[in-house]
Amino acid sequence: MKKIFFAALALVFAFSAGLSGVGARAHQTDLLQLLPDGKFVAVADMQRVTRSSFWATLAAENKIRRMIDEVEDTFSDIGLKLEDLNSLALVGSSSSIDSGVMAVSGAFNQANILASLRANPKIRLTSEKYKGFDVFEVTDTIPDGKNDRAAFAFYDSSTAVVGSLSGVRTAIDVRTGERPSVAQNAKLSAALAQTPHSAVRFAVEMTPGLSGRLKADNMPMPDFASIKLIFGTVDFTSAIEVNATLRSEAAGSAKAIGDQLNSLLGMAKGFLGVSGDPKMASLGEMLKTVSVTVEETDVKISGNIPAEVLAQLLR
Repeated sequence: MKKIFFAALALVFAFSAGLSGVGARAHQTDLLQLLPDGKFVAVADMQRVTRSSFWATLAAENKIRRMIDEVEDTFSDIGLKLEDLNSLALVGSSSSIDSGVMAVSGAFNQANILASLRANPKIRLTSEKYKGFDVFEVTDTIPDGKNDRAAFAFYDSSTAVVGSLSGVRTAIDVRTGERPSVAQNAKLSAALAQTPHSAVRFAVEMTPGLSGRLKADNMPMPDFASIKLIFGTVDFTSAIEVNATLRSEAAGSAKAIGDQLNSLLGMAKGFLGVSGDPKMASLGEMLKTVSVTVEETDVKISGNIPAEVLAQLLR
């Protein structure tokens, strides 16, 4: 059932945008108090997503419009509307969005959501009591070999947690004070606090396993083993503006990674600059906005993708 909850929320999260106000940022912080500790954390202000000029331009593209329509249909299947969501926070043990547990704030009509789920012939809804909370689990009834399922619990009419059954139980343990929250993780919290005004913020505490996943067999990628923390932002105006910081354990390691990334970036710009393919040319224009700089132990990467360029790439 992850495809009902996480596929929809992942797309929303990927396009999260807007101007985060002080109240929205404060509520995101509140949501972090509801989630267990982990290696990956992200927060987003969901309001004004569809009001940005970026969203308007992108939504005009047929392919993207179909994706948005599918998300809205999925939300409709569970008794929700896209505009019902205000803020979300996600924590996980890895960088995979569907491996974690999510806290969501919004306007939730619990009776309507549960009635919609029970009336849907494609799924089965079950429930259990866990430390005073009703925990619901949704399972696909159409066999596809994936055994997709997801769980959720309402804390009140404006807050819910979503994830695997064990993930939701762990979140409830945080709610009852039996486990520490991710807000108490000094390293991740400090990383998020460096960019308090951004619409989407994320931080990843690196492990050997995650570092290994950054390698590519067919590209001379740098050795990321020295990277201990990655954090950054995604903002939307008339373009996607992305900033990421790769914090290394030593200045020498950061310089080596920065030099290698700049070398790869230069090679890519040169190759795409002579390509006759319109999509590759658009990608080349996007790479012109990317910069890699080094400040002591930090490798800083920034760039932006205009909506028109992304639309061209997705056609």
